[in-house]
Amino acid sequence: MLKDNWLIFNNIDALSRKLANDILNIANYPIKSKNKFTIVLAGGTSFIDVYRILCNSESNWEKWNIF
Repeated sequence: MLKDNWLIFNNIDALSRKLANDILNIANYPIKSKNKFTIVLAGGTSFIDVYRILCNSESNWEKWNIF
């Protein structure tokens, strides 16, 4: 059942790159249509690799509202 919806990654780096890329792509539409993107980030270290990739990525950061 659920196995058809699962994405399997070879390692944490591949997963982190995919998640960061998805967040950047998702951010584009509200930035263009509403002139802002709002996101709430989890604390702790679970997503630290994703956050490192995001902070080194190109985006219209002044349009991001990060909580």
